[in-house]
Amino acid sequence: MVELSRDCRLPNEIRCEARRLLRHYPSKSDLHIASRLEEKNPLRVEPVFESPDDASVN
Repeated sequence: MVELSRDCRLPNEIRCEARRLLRHYPSKSDLHIASRLEEKNPLRVEPVFESPDDASVN
């Protein structure tokens, strides 16, 4: 979507729609912040997000 929103070869309508849709998806930094906030939540039952620092690589 990011690539589509920046591709000047595409019509402006397509690029604008890609930018509009991107607003509905969290960025990598948004997910990182969410995982850190979740770790600090005292009412947490099970983790929903996994911090990149905690992710195991296979």
